[in-house]
Amino acid sequence: MRNRFSGKRFLSSLLFVFICLWVVDRLYPPPALVLDYSTRIYDRHGELLYRFASPSAGVYRYPREGDIVPPLYEDALLAFEDRWFYYHPGVNPFALGRGLWQWIKNGEIVSGGSTLTMQLARMMEGMPRTPAGKIHQMLRALQYEWSYSKQEILNAYIDKVPMGGALEGVEAASQHYFSLPLAALTLSQSLILAGIPQNPERLRPDLHPEQASQQRNKLLIRYGAIRTLSDDQLQLIANEPLVLVPAHVPQAGYWTAEALRSNYPQESDLTSTLDLRLQQQVQERLDAVIYSRDEAAAVVVLDNETGEILARAGNTRQGVSGKRQWLDLTDAVRSPGSTLKPFLYAEALSRKLVHSESLLSDVPLSFHGYRPGNFNRRFHGAVSVSEALQHSLNVPAVSLLDKLSVEDFSELLLEGNLHQSKTPANLSLILGGTGTRLLDLVGAYRALTKDGQLITPIESSLEQAQTHDWLDPNAAWIVATALSNVAPPSGYLPRRKIAWKTGTSWGGRDAWAIGVSADYTVGVWMGSVRGASDPNRSGYFDSGTLLFDVLNILPPDNRAWTKPPAVKAVSICWPGGRAVTNVSKTQCEQRRKAWTIDGIAPATLEARPNQWPDALTQWQKDKRVVDDWQGPPIIESLNDDQYIGAPMTSIKLRATSQGEVDWYLDGKWLANGILQPGIDIGEHQLTVVDIAGRSSKITFTVQ
Repeated sequence: MRNRFSGKRFLSSLLFVFICLWVVDRLYPPPALVLDYSTRIYDRHGELLYRFASPSAGVYRYPREGDIVPPLYEDALLAFEDRWFYYHPGVNPFALGRGLWQWIKNGEIVSGGSTLTMQLARMMEGMPRTPAGKIHQMLRALQYEWSYSKQEILNAYIDKVPMGGALEGVEAASQHYFSLPLAALTLSQSLILAGIPQNPERLRPDLHPEQASQQRNKLLIRYGAIRTLSDDQLQLIANEPLVLVPAHVPQAGYWTAEALRSNYPQESDLTSTLDLRLQQQVQERLDAVIYSRDEAAAVVVLDNETGEILARAGNTRQGVSGKRQWLDLTDAVRSPGSTLKPFLYAEALSRKLVHSESLLSDVPLSFHGYRPGNFNRRFHGAVSVSEALQHSLNVPAVSLLDKLSVEDFSELLLEGNLHQSKTPANLSLILGGTGTRLLDLVGAYRALTKDGQLITPIESSLEQAQTHDWLDPNAAWIVATALSNVAPPSGYLPRRKIAWKTGTSWGGRDAWAIGVSADYTVGVWMGSVRGASDPNRSGYFDSGTLLFDVLNILPPDNRAWTKPPAVKAVSICWPGGRAVTNVSKTQCEQRRKAWTIDGIAPATLEARPNQWPDALTQWQKDKRVVDDWQGPPIIESLNDDQYIGAPMTSIKLRATSQGEVDWYLDGKWLANGILQPGIDIGEHQLTVVDIAGRSSKITFTVQ
């Protein structure tokens, strides 16, 4: 009777303990075995481009393929850390007893007696190595064993264990130290990694190879005891040299990498459209530009066929806290300056308001009280559509917008995502009176050589570029052809047919240059991060130079521009603009070859039939338009490599040119074309540019 009562009492006590443990487990559950991983971004060829630390821990931890632990590494780990892992309930009393005895015997901790499950519990909560911490570990280990399978616990341990520096998890260590996945390691390499957690910093194979090798050989003895190895095999592995193949992490293309991580937060590994080698080359050229504290630049390279971004670069700098700051001006909304003009001319061409040689007036005009001027503060009289576009003249563009209507052009820009200002549009829209992103501009300029199709640039292999008809393909070709005749900055020889346009916002806050060929579109922005004014900043010289630096590293184009069948060359008469066949010889003052759509040559918007516009009458008498657009101006006032003694006197600059020219000293515009005293001692560069964009330069030295 007493035995029966004792048995019932034992079972009741056991049930009570079980219920208490169940209640404690529910009220005080352990942290879930859920780990976040580093995000790795690869380029289009599968090369690692950039990696981010895990969001919660700030360490580099990589997922393994599948949930199976490679047997070679598992055996090496368990032989050293926990031989009875699959047999104990989370706590091994024999190991604890052995550890306690060694502590008493040696006066110090020789073996902690912790199981893998207990170690995992300590890592998950950062428990102290104290008796209270050990008890806490034991309770948590029991909870983990109750809630998870052995395989889940082992997987969590392998992914969580510290492996030196900012590495966590054996997979990250395997790829970092050996450039191999964990499943591909040899026994020697597996033993190296199995020993690191004992002292992650002292046993790092990259910093302390001798200690790491000694630890490997120590583990090898234990491994040989459970996996029978011959003496020859043991000796062979013990003598094997430690050969590391450190993984190279370029950390390139941060701007794309950050965008992909934000767009796909659940993905650990993402493939971008970037080309690592091209990205690095573009970044090198961007970094070579000298910037002030407030200045920055951004570059985007687009594959016209696919809409894929091949390179996206910007600036980095040290913040106040010492941390690296990444400036992404490819996605910033800035004033586009004159970069929207090609789309205005394309729209006017598509409506057959003008053809490529229609007469426009570049003279002082007032549009409902608005009086625009040109960047160089000069006017050029009678110009054609092509000339006005090539030289980015403001008055002709405003005049054309006034006739086209601001509302219609705003709708076109909105469709192209190029008009992001919330204020109502007016005539200043065509001179930069809105906000535009570099990424959107690149997708829009692509339309000039791709049948007028707008594209939304993509950066991920998970995306598909979206295109839609935007510009008339005939008008796009005419505009691109006109822009292909713009001279590159001095010293650059085009290696492909390139249509390009520059723009400078009011006050020189933003300087743009966009170039489009058959295969590529490249966009460059330079300017003030905070919007500070700089009258010396130039889209042509500053951004244009970087544009051609990037264009010259791109592979040759595989495609060519194709003239649409509807685009026809027609001989027209100035100033009327109509085809020669429709005008009497006595009324045809000048003949020009014009590109038209469907052979239609509309009459000049600003003229009575075959007469000069009133606004041009007096201007034509005083300042004839430049007819000779051939050959760059030649500097006459100084010779190349000339020496000038200091103190120098004022020098009025002269050049062989039929039209007005602009002068630049060391890249800075000279307002009055005079070299003033006070120039620094040393070598200087003088550049002259005519209204056709042609330039020449010399070098002189003040001594």
